[in-house]
Amino acid sequence: MKKLIALMLCIIFFTTSLTGCGGNTTAPEAESENEQTETEAPALTDTERAEDTETPESGTVKNVLSIRRSLSDLERNDDGSIADPFPYETTRAPFWCAVSENGGKLYLLGTIHVGDLRTASVLSRLDETLAKCDALVVEVDVTSEKEQKDSAVMLTSEDEMTYDDGTTVKDHVPEELYLKMRSFLENRGMYDELMDKKNLSYWYWKIFISLIYETSALNDGVYIIDQLIAERANELGIPVEQMESSSEQNVILDDAFDTIPEDTMLSAIEATLDYTDEMTEVVSEYFFDAMDDWYERDEAALLESTKEKSEINEILLGDRNVNMADRAIEYIESGKTVFIAVGVAHMLGDTGIVQSLRRAGYTVRNSRLVDPVY
Repeated sequence: MKKLIALMLCIIFFTTSLTGCGGNTTAPEAESENEQTETEAPALTDTERAEDTETPESGTVKNVLSIRRSLSDLERNDDGSIADPFPYETTRAPFWCAVSENGGKLYLLGTIHVGDLRTASVLSRLDETLAKCDALVVEVDVTSEKEQKDSAVMLTSEDEMTYDDGTTVKDHVPEELYLKMRSFLENRGMYDELMDKKNLSYWYWKIFISLIYETSALNDGVYIIDQLIAERANELGIPVEQMESSSEQNVILDDAFDTIPEDTMLSAIEATLDYTDEMTEVVSEYFFDAMDDWYERDEAALLESTKEKSEINEILLGDRNVNMADRAIEYIESGKTVFIAVGVAHMLGDTGIVQSLRRAGYTVRNSRLVDPVY
């Protein structure tokens, strides 16, 4: 059970950090000796704090950003379109088309937030379809400056990431666990004494620990189709809209993890440290197995991972699926052609977008990506 929750923590923290941080995750800032003044400066708002804080990137952050691939890393055809790295392979991926009597059309892509180079193959085969759409809708537009700033606010907010009562992480976790966390980071060159001095909560520490596992497991590069397709839409001049904001997603995550007792959460963190080699292997297998299922459009396997009837899963999918389905109906009723790319867990199942559209009377058919070149 502890190892299961540990794996869940790693996956959720890594995917949300990659798809939501927009490159703004930073280590705590060192205080300058020359910053002391006789007059106390007015308190900064969260937004001002994020804008004003110039922070050196930690080794963890550099590793995360270095493995995250952008559109500029992909090969191009002579006409500027995305080149297919696997032109002779059959690429399926969860893809549908929905139509309404008023001429509205939705292209629906169920995404996987962490992928390998095969993501570029899917993107290349969607290029022509995306180009004829009036808008792209993603979960969160990580290319948006506002969303990047909101993510920075979340990570610099004292309410979210630090203790405001003068305590430090050592006052909130058992000494043995604290020493394990610190040793884990020190051995990988990731520890900074400011993590203690800045009163950073164990929430901040566990984000860093989970990131280290995935940067080790995915050091060949992470291709996030949600980000890549938004970047491509920007290139094509297609408006990018979003189902949620990064701040809304942060509230959802807070609610989800509030359902896990603190002692269970701390035990799960300890498990990630006690089973280092095993966790790295399990995390790697999880991501690449999920990528195989997605690339081959194995809907049964993908749906199986969303079936757990736990309180945390209900928070992560329940109301969000309903809200996204309602938004999808609004888009198709507009009479426009809209491309919606959100996590495949929000597409599949009884409460997913696909079934919700069908129940509402719209025609939704499985759609194939462009056939490979032979």
